[in-house]
Amino acid sequence: MLRRIRTALLPLALGLTLAACAGPMDRALDTGNGDAAYFQRLNPLFAQLDSQQQEAYNWAVSDLTIAQIHQLYPDATPRQVIEGEVARVLEKNPARIVELQPALARHQAQQARLDKLVVSDVQFSIGKDFFGLQPTLQLQLDNGSDLSFSRTGWQASLYLDDATAPVATHAFSLDHTGHNGLRPGQQRRFTTTLGNLSGAADWITLEIQDATERRVVIARQSRDWLPGHRDLGGRSHHIGSPQAEIDRLQAVIDDARKWQQLP
Repeated sequence: MLRRIRTALLPLALGLTLAACAGPMDRALDTGNGDAAYFQRLNPLFAQLDSQQQEAYNWAVSDLTIAQIHQLYPDATPRQVIEGEVARVLEKNPARIVELQPALARHQAQQARLDKLVVSDVQFSIGKDFFGLQPTLQLQLDNGSDLSFSRTGWQASLYLDDATAPVATHAFSLDHTGHNGLRPGQQRRFTTTLGNLSGAADWITLEIQDATERRVVIARQSRDWLPGHRDLGGRSHHIGSPQAEIDRLQAVIDDARKWQQLP
């Protein structure tokens, strides 16, 4: 009987020996007994990981709470947490990128339509009235799109001489309601003053007044919180792009692939 008991204890002793010999990547965490217990177990293990393993573990848990770690990987090892998150990312993120492709296509198609509203013959001058100096733009709009506009929103950038960076920028909008909207195929010339009654101060500096050459570039407003291009009902023509989210998802995929093989 004594001999049989000793034989039965051998696997348990062997298991304890293997656990004691396991490296820090392969020792179990304490995920289910609160924050203090989790960090009490993690911190000494984490200190023994090399820099690559530490970076991988930080990546794996970067968007997880301790409760979520326990739910997904109860009392797992750091290696198991990393491998689990790699598998989750490589399963979910590519599918999500595919789901976003129709939204990206709609955005790109709308951008192509809006690109057919063309600004040309831009002229900049600094006039003067009762309120002082007035930075003034004259420009022509050619609506080659199939869209109608009640308002269009623009960003003006002013360049001096041979400079490659603008010295001043200004967001402005043009109201087309007084002309029954800007319809497909229509052309219209506009004159607008930048700023309030006293004019935009950064467009009338002495440097700008003394410049030999002044060049203004007009671009379409693309931010949702700006007036932007509006249809005849006042709704934005802008369709948001999921490109930033696609890029983020792809970057996470690239990280996951990097951590697929760890010592």
